[in-house]
Amino acid sequence: MPWSTWTTKSFGFSSARVERKSPGRSRRPRRTWRRYSSQPVTVGELATILALSAGVQQWVEGAEVTIPLKTSPSGGARHATECYVVARDVKGLRKGIYHYAPARHGLTRIGKPVSIARMRSYVPGSEYFAKASAMVFFTSIFARILWRYPYARAYRAALIESGHVCQTFLLAATSLGLAPFSVMALADSVIERDLGID
Repeated sequence: MPWSTWTTKSFGFSSARVERKSPGRSRRPRRTWRRYSSQPVTVGELATILALSAGVQQWVEGAEVTIPLKTSPSGGARHATECYVVARDVKGLRKGIYHYAPARHGLTRIGKPVSIARMRSYVPGSEYFAKASAMVFFTSIFARILWRYPYARAYRAALIESGHVCQTFLLAATSLGLAPFSVMALADSVIERDLGID
């Protein structure tokens, strides 16, 4: 699926806050946290994290299509990883479920607010994560990779790409002094239903 077939609507973020720092400053303190501040994450912090981990940084004219470049590698520049935000307590953003549009650096609200009990059900056995200001879920659009690489290795490429994007997300959040987490213990069917994906 070429990028030119995508459509986007809704609102965009203002510019992301990017500061030049030593890479070690964000990598050394990087941990999976289980305690969170009572202060909400701001919409600016969320925008910065999404821009640095999943946002399009620039476009390059290819032989056949215009290609997006991001901060994480992607086989054939397919960038199959998508981000969904469940905002519980983000200052400056209404509670609800959002899809992140990397080409325009904005969010589209796709669902109503989610209760803490429902957020707990997303991460069985790791309920303490439900107190986070927001949860960001990474999904893959396999058709985007298969459009370029129509063979079984495309599945592996999607998983590797998601790992790159997740680690970049965690480092970006850490560099802002936030307490990010990642977890594999997910209730997939519950999350898929709420995000409207399969």
